[in-house]
Amino acid sequence: VEDLFSQVNINDMENVDDKLWVGTNGGLYVISLNDPSIFNANDFGRKNFNERIEDVSVLKYFEGKIYIACQIGICVYDYSEETWNLLCPSGIYNHEYISSLAINKKYIFLGTNSGLLRLEKKTGISRKYDYEFLKRINDLAISDNLLYIGTSDGLVKFKWRRDV
Repeated sequence: VEDLFSQVNINDMENVDDKLWVGTNGGLYVISLNDPSIFNANDFGRKNFNERIEDVSVLKYFEGKIYIACQIGICVYDYSEETWNLLCPSGIYNHEYISSLAINKKYIFLGTNSGLLRLEKKTGISRKYDYEFLKRINDLAISDNLLYIGTSDGLVKFKWRRDV
């Protein structure tokens, strides 16, 4: 399997149920760890959109679903239904590069080079936080009602349940 990805930039990986999801600029691949099979995610499950999944920057597993940030937006694969949905087209966040993603039951937080975006899962309503102190976001982590934001200028603690 390693030979297939020789000289390929791996942007992110996520291990779910003995399947390694591998995000690259060329696409998204799923490797079965129990046998040497590999799938292109574009051929995996039923897709409810026509675009191909490419330029994958971030993968995140949460409650039976894998969330993917890619060139078309935020895509979601539902393990139980074996379906793909486009949760949020990239135009919502001006096609910015997504460097990090954090998820809870209600929201998806997207870290970009110019700030933070919060998406409400059910409605798709978004809120941009482009405060100067956020700078470029490198990583996000949720703990209870706090969002920890790793930026190019340090660590920021954000109480996301209440808008500022």
